[in-house]
Amino acid sequence: MRARALVVLALVGWGSCGGGAAALAASAAAAASGPNYALLDTMAERADACDQAVEKDYATGVPVRMTAALEVQARCLEDVAAALAAEFYPPDAFGDGGIRARVADLRATYGRLYGAVHTRPLTCRGRPCGDIYQVWAAEAYVSAVRALVDSIIDRVKDQSPLHQP
Repeated sequence: MRARALVVLALVGWGSCGGGAAALAASAAAAASGPNYALLDTMAERADACDQAVEKDYATGVPVRMTAALEVQARCLEDVAAALAAEFYPPDAFGDGGIRARVADLRATYGRLYGAVHTRPLTCRGRPCGDIYQVWAAEAYVSAVRALVDSIIDRVKDQSPLHQP
């Protein structure tokens, strides 16, 4: 997107100022430097590492450890999403506060929604439903952030010169 804007500016300015060739060369250089598409593979590997880093604690079956592991995984995936957004999207793509603010919105919404789904059904009859249900609520958020990361990677790969068949 940034590179296309520079090319358009260079072409528009071609006839109106004497440095048209220099402007076009500068815009071509900017277009050539463009996004770092190799980062897509690096971030995909990093997202996988986020998942793998918590497997041992999650596999304990102890709800407190599972929830803590999911929090670590969520923060790691949030960082991956932020790195991808910084490289492949303009600063205003995700609105005020950028992708970090939208991810915070997602966390709050998923917390309320899936927290209620898993810990507040009538079947609990006023008693706690159990810690494992809080784990399930946390899993829903982690799954949503992982889906976000995968969506960004897949979307940008559609136009990546490194990822074409």
